[in-house]
Amino acid sequence: MNGAKIVENIFFTVTCISVFTCVIRSDYNFAMGLLSYYMIKNIGSKQGSDISKVSRTLILLTAMTIVMDVLWIIVMREVWDGKPLKNANAWKAFENIRSITLFLSFVNLVLKAISIVFLIPIMRGGRVMQPMAAASHM
Repeated sequence: MNGAKIVENIFFTVTCISVFTCVIRSDYNFAMGLLSYYMIKNIGSKQGSDISKVSRTLILLTAMTIVMDVLWIIVMREVWDGKPLKNANAWKAFENIRSITLFLSFVNLVLKAISIVFLIPIMRGGRVMQPMAAASHM
């Protein structure tokens, strides 16, 4: 499997996970995951500097969302760990869903970091490696 296909699958996974995290969180990862998936899906039709440009854009967008995720996780963990004075029972009822949301947000953060690792060689190389089966038919 080539790097672009791996990144494509990672962004699709980020989008799928974001479906669950948006239940309790206003999650931009769904929209960014879809945009990134679309951009990497169409990178195979690009040549040379266009591939580098798309991968550089994806790296920048992904890095920005990682920073925003880290800030969100830090802030919300602190807020959700606080003891409310009012509605303590209702607050306690959402503890499991908040824990799952924090965990899935962390998983998305790790997946996006992995995607950057795979995007850097694509950006530097300016080309997308074709699978061996496709290359043998030429």
